[in-house]
Amino acid sequence: MSITLRLLPVVFLVILMGCGQTEPRAVSEKRSIDYSQTKKAQAAKTTSVARIGAEAILDNDAENVLVAVDKKSFYEMKQKFLSGDNRLEVMMMALKGHLIMVPCGVRIRILDKDSYATKIYILEGEYSGRTGWILCEFAKPISP
Repeated sequence: MSITLRLLPVVFLVILMGCGQTEPRAVSEKRSIDYSQTKKAQAAKTTSVARIGAEAILDNDAENVLVAVDKKSFYEMKQKFLSGDNRLEVMMMALKGHLIMVPCGVRIRILDKDSYATKIYILEGEYSGRTGWILCEFAKPISP
């Protein structure tokens, strides 16, 4: 068995547990922005609905948010979560590059919306400059 196949369960656990972790990952330590402080500092400034064109904060009451790189991947991920315990399939989407894990507290701009999904532009951090799709409720607007 190759080392890649033996590490697959470990990668799977890291991705799944990363959304609820309480300690920063080693990768997070390399970033210059302390997202946990950003999230706490701006949590009091958020309301419930973000409008198109506005800046917002990523927040899902966990450490990270899974962001789909395109709308098709978003709806595929949503369907996998709704259809039962398909975490392995979601992990495979992440390994193929269809999903990225972005820390909560990162500033985003709302580009578009539909009934379930919000298209975002990531303004800071490791994925700054990238776009993606999240659940609408994960974008918390910043009050003036």
